[in-house]
Amino acid sequence: MEKRKNLGIIGGGQLGSMLSISANKLGVKTVVLSDDIDAPAQNFCNEFITGNYNDIEFVCLPARHFSGRGPLNRNSTLWSSWAIKSNRGKIYFSGDSGYGAHFKKIGQEHGPFDFSLIDISILAYSLLFHLKIF
Repeated sequence: MEKRKNLGIIGGGQLGSMLSISANKLGVKTVVLSDDIDAPAQNFCNEFITGNYNDIEFVCLPARHFSGRGPLNRNSTLWSSWAIKSNRGKIYFSGDSGYGAHFKKIGQEHGPFDFSLIDISILAYSLLFHLKIF
């Protein structure tokens, strides 16, 4: 059985609509959560959920990542991780980040987290595999 990819989108405005349209063209199922019952994204997503999400806090946090793909654009883009907090729990998403002291600081200031999504690059995985940790 083939697994179907899903994309959760918070907000049903223009960006939510555009994301839904693009994702559906790629065969990705979209679920939109919006506090607006008349949000335009409901016309383009696979599933539309309306409700109040005022008790959810999204906190943009540091990430450590090399920036720039050419000799003239070093450190020209920003990378981030996210904490999602509500009265039901806390989630941490590392984004595309390398390991660093920022993880400890984030945990101290925003944790403890109930669930964490940590990105591991293929280089880190390869190193761990060759060290026979996996």
